[in-house]
Amino acid sequence: MKPLVFTYIISVIFTVCLRTIVCAQTSTTYTCDYTITKSGLYKNGTLGIRPGQTVCIQAGTYTNLHFSDFAGTAEKPIRFTNNGGKVIVSADKSPAGIQFYFSKNFILSGSGSPDLEYGILVEKTGTGGQAVRVENKSSDCEIDHVEIAGSGFAGIMVKTDPTCDSTTWRENLAIRNVKVHHNYIHDTDSEGIYIGSSFWNEGYKMACGNQPKLIYPHSIYGLEIHHNLIERTGTEGLQYAAAPDAVVHHNIVRNTGLKPFASFQNNGVQLGGGVGGSFYNNQISNSPAVGLIVIGNGGNMRIYNNLIVNSTINAIFCDNRPGTEANTPILFANNTLINTGEEAIKLYNETNRNLVINNIIARVGKGRRYITMAQDVPAEVAGNFMTSDIDSIGFINPAEGNFRLKGTSKLIDSGLSRTGSQISMDLDNNRRPIGRQIDIGAYEYYPVNDQLITVYPSPCDDQLSLWSPEAIQQVKVYSTTGREVLLFDSEPTTSINLSVKSLAAGLYVLKVETASGSVSKRFIKR
Repeated sequence: MKPLVFTYIISVIFTVCLRTIVCAQTSTTYTCDYTITKSGLYKNGTLGIRPGQTVCIQAGTYTNLHFSDFAGTAEKPIRFTNNGGKVIVSADKSPAGIQFYFSKNFILSGSGSPDLEYGILVEKTGTGGQAVRVENKSSDCEIDHVEIAGSGFAGIMVKTDPTCDSTTWRENLAIRNVKVHHNYIHDTDSEGIYIGSSFWNEGYKMACGNQPKLIYPHSIYGLEIHHNLIERTGTEGLQYAAAPDAVVHHNIVRNTGLKPFASFQNNGVQLGGGVGGSFYNNQISNSPAVGLIVIGNGGNMRIYNNLIVNSTINAIFCDNRPGTEANTPILFANNTLINTGEEAIKLYNETNRNLVINNIIARVGKGRRYITMAQDVPAEVAGNFMTSDIDSIGFINPAEGNFRLKGTSKLIDSGLSRTGSQISMDLDNNRRPIGRQIDIGAYEYYPVNDQLITVYPSPCDDQLSLWSPEAIQQVKVYSTTGREVLLFDSEPTTSINLSVKSLAAGLYVLKVETASGSVSKRFIKR
């Protein structure tokens, strides 16, 4: 089967999402309470950093940066950030580039220099090492605006493996409030992001005091992973587990599983044992195995508005294992699944209640079903559009990877509604439904119509407001001679307040860009 060319995803959809990543960084005002200028291990018992203070890492190159016993509070986390330019960690002789031990309520952020999108770069680690690692009961942490350009194992790893120390056992330890967002992770030897234990279901068999014991790893509550770009990873691009209420969204994961160290380690994204919550508005492409694999889930999960293209095996696979809560719901809704080597959706999770609804499935393997399930899997399958003829769907330009719907598509307003299937936005962050019923697939159709975009007030003084039913991605302001005088890039949103204070009085033209196209509006500056 010939894979679809993904040029448009790279040049347009990715441009939109990269703009989301880039523009999410805002200038943060901070005072350096302590400044690091040398590599090594920093223990807070020595430094005395208090909650709410900032540890600055001076721009330069380091061999490793390890931190132990830092404890902020939920209201006043301790912040670690670059200062004066880019921080580069080249840890080719260290098992980890940046590492946190026994720490809580802290932020690692590469947003210290407003002119740099990723102010912290980990360019390599030793064999088997993590670029950024959070372990030894560390909890309540945030990692953002970090670039990882290579690692001997995972790019970002957050977990504490259990030992014979009972304080590391599931009944005595819970990790909470882990946020990983707006990072660029690429060219790792194993996973791009690895959060939570892979042995949540079966546990670890250990000899403690010469006695065999089965020990289960901790769970993670309040996990959120969003707006990360992950590409060219040795195994899965994103793997998380042990997180019953995870929220994972707006990630781009592509070209994964390039050098797996074992069988079944070359998927796009893996949701492991104990996972629940929501997985939505993600884009996964070019997986040499399964695009999205869900193994040993915890139930109570919603998987929707995802675009999965070019999966060598399945687009989505799901099973259950010991520890999966029986009779819990899983929703597979409004996903767009294109070009799979075998079945698009394969369900072996007999203990869950499945609803498979309003998905687009195009081009599965020769002689394969679009959706297949084990005999005893309870599922309702409704409202899905399945075809081998991709042209029959009415995509704008599938050959170039644009899987939004044309205005003539028969999938518009054709979705069904069931209890628990309601979705309030689409993959472009636009409101849905916009018509009588929800559209099938990840994208809701929006006509380009200047009457739907509101610009006010006009005449205006120093501020102009815009509102659109479709997310605004960019706004340009032109003089009447056609010269561009202002450019506004922002995270896609339906409302924007623009500062036009710098403009001279006169007539101007706004060009408003949305995913569906551009619209021009006029306004007067007093």
